[in-house]
Amino acid sequence: ASRPPLPGGAAAVPVYDAEALAGGHWEPSGEDLTPQNKAVAEQCGGLKVEADFLSCAKAMEGGIIGLSYGIGTRDLWSEHLSNKHRLPTVLFDCWTPAELSPTLAGLSRNTTGPGGCEGLIEPCYEKPYWSVRSCLGGETVEVEGTLFETLQHRLQAIPKKQRLSAHVKIKMEGGAEWLALEGLLKDISPELDKIRTLDLTVKMGDEEYVPGHAARWRCTRTSMNRQVGVLRDLLQRFDVLGSTLEARHQAWKLNLEGGGELSPEPCIHTSSGFDPSTFSVSYVHKKVLEVLVET
Repeated sequence: ASRPPLPGGAAAVPVYDAEALAGGHWEPSGEDLTPQNKAVAEQCGGLKVEADFLSCAKAMEGGIIGLSYGIGTRDLWSEHLSNKHRLPTVLFDCWTPAELSPTLAGLSRNTTGPGGCEGLIEPCYEKPYWSVRSCLGGETVEVEGTLFETLQHRLQAIPKKQRLSAHVKIKMEGGAEWLALEGLLKDISPELDKIRTLDLTVKMGDEEYVPGHAARWRCTRTSMNRQVGVLRDLLQRFDVLGSTLEARHQAWKLNLEGGGELSPEPCIHTSSGFDPSTFSVSYVHKKVLEVLVET
């Protein structure tokens, strides 16, 4: 089935393959998270599904802090980091109303100590957590009472000698997260080497909010190339552990085989028509793996 044209006669949609997006080949799997690289998995001593992402078992044995951007009403990623890996966390969000998020409001159980959260279903942290009312952006600036920060802003607080010490999760919400990642990668910031693991929930072609300016739709070839470029640049410093691309691809195929209809033209699609614009992907810094090989 052919796709309908974009509304308003928009420009041609860019076409990419999966490797350009997540840095690895697809492998058939019934799992939601598909390992991308068996060699990396072996170096890690195995991969584990933790809070909707894949983790490198040995990489999770190190680090001093977790930074979670875009926590929404609840953030299982930081809870897991706190209660299983015994790390303090800093949580960021500027979009979710505090009354909808006990964690963001600072009302979740905090610093309970070992076992203090066992058996509880509500948000709970055995190690300290701090909530910050801010979002990621291309510059550190306050606009109409909303604080936007670069990734470097928080990473600079980590001493230089503490390389590969931060576990970072970013859930893309307003689109300005692309600017934050681009800024970190542009000049190969030294802060980049403070990130031990990186978990992303990617939304491509989303509205890109630039502080001080109106949000604008970024479904253009230029913006898509720019966003794919960010993902490609990440591969210079990070190895991919796995992503949800394969699970989404399999679901898409089953839908078509069952007589389902194609969705309206997406901002980005593969040559077969699959829309890979939203997915989760997990990375580990290459230098972490180098240390693991040496030991």
